[in-house]
Amino acid sequence: MPLKQNKQFVERLWSELLNQGRVDALPEFVSPAFLDHSPLPGLSSGFDGMRDRLVLLHGAFPDFRSVILDLTAEEDKVVALVQSSGTHKGGPFLGAPATGKPWSIQEIHILRLAQGKLVEHWGIPDFWSMLQQLGLTLDPRGAPEGAARRKTRCAVS
Repeated sequence: MPLKQNKQFVERLWSELLNQGRVDALPEFVSPAFLDHSPLPGLSSGFDGMRDRLVLLHGAFPDFRSVILDLTAEEDKVVALVQSSGTHKGGPFLGAPATGKPWSIQEIHILRLAQGKLVEHWGIPDFWSMLQQLGLTLDPRGAPEGAARRKTRCAVS
């Protein structure tokens, strides 16, 4: 597909799969031989893992939304910079029950297309920030209560 068509395909995929949660549309957009190089923990890296990711995201975050901020296309790949957000008021996420807290992060996704379908995906989400916003991590600036802080010296030659 020409570069413009690749970008339009990704925009449609994002709208229907990510934002509308249309799991029934997966075969239209995703190859049966799909490979996710960055699946969510515990999910498979194939077609079924993509389906499970959509179900998990929309189950845990009923108001899940992902807005494309920028798309760049080159050969058979499209790179998307997105802003994703939601509120953890549904089912569990990564084993944690609903916190009721909102989150918003930026992500970079690389999508490889072939024969009009998504065949590979690499994702770089800011999960640390997401987990902090959900209250599921410790504050990295402080040690846990009672823990001794170490002073580090750096030798300069």
